[in-house]
Amino acid sequence: MRRALSALVVAGAVFGAAALPTPEASGAPAPSTIAQARSIGTLTVTPAAHVAGQALTFTGKLPRPGRRAIHLQFHMNRPGDRWTDVKGSDHHTTASGAYRFRFPAPSMFDISYRVVGGDLVSTPRRFYARPQAVTLAVDGADERSAVVTVGSLSRYTVVVDSAADIYTHRELEPPVFAGRVVTLQERTSDGQWRTIGTARADERGLASFDLTASLLGERVLRAKVGDVTAAGSDIGWSVSWPTYVRSSLLPDILGAALPRPTDREPLPPETDSTGATDASTQHGWFRPTYDFAWEYGQSLSSPPTRGEVLKGGWEEYSTGSGRVVPFNALAFRAS
Repeated sequence: MRRALSALVVAGAVFGAAALPTPEASGAPAPSTIAQARSIGTLTVTPAAHVAGQALTFTGKLPRPGRRAIHLQFHMNRPGDRWTDVKGSDHHTTASGAYRFRFPAPSMFDISYRVVGGDLVSTPRRFYARPQAVTLAVDGADERSAVVTVGSLSRYTVVVDSAADIYTHRELEPPVFAGRVVTLQERTSDGQWRTIGTARADERGLASFDLTASLLGERVLRAKVGDVTAAGSDIGWSVSWPTYVRSSLLPDILGAALPRPTDREPLPPETDSTGATDASTQHGWFRPTYDFAWEYGQSLSSPPTRGEVLKGGWEEYSTGSGRVVPFNALAFRAS
């Protein structure tokens, strides 16, 4: 069971979109109106700047001593939403009521988590996962350039930023994962991607590749950053936008005259705030066969996480200047 994703067309349903918020300090308490317990425990979540799927440390203490079972609950902070148990988040406090455990960061913006132990709860914390962003720059050109012209048979350098800050006005700069595998790929004639080089991101998140231009013609490049599974994280791979590299005997003149595909990433549309959920949950319809929720930083090739058939995946192909990536727990297409 496979599904195909095109960089220009998504063959499947996209279940909504979320706008990029201007985040408060990650870990800031949620409104007190959603925490109704008489006694509130403490909760600290680190690191504050993180991407979906990154292992976070939850530290705190419930308001009464005693060793007890605890787990996480989430709240979407929309009208009509309720606190809901987070599967796989079971732990125990110490005799003093303190706790410390790790759990992956959620993908969704403006979602709250709290720790629950019987009738005791912690203060809730809000999350704003930083979007994974990968850029590719050719010979120092603007990384937003979709088309770059180089001299025929010349040497040129491709620099990949594996943790690019492309939402500077939103304060959503992602953390750097030094040592992350960076793969440079070239698009083939059948819309697939062929690996032409690999490197490791340095302490700044950068990796570079030296290439030689053809006499004439065009090649389409992209960068792919690999999964991160160290230190308890499970962060899926992500890709840059395609970059067209054109070889010319007169690169300066030709480069200025060539048409340019769209080279800026559009923001997702505004989300609704009705508190609606899927029809299966809301109306008691049949359970979905499979659900690719991308709730914890999974990649496009990850299997579904909910449903009756937990297998299959998405396949991608590319024919233009767009891409398809998981974004904020949904499949986001941009072209």
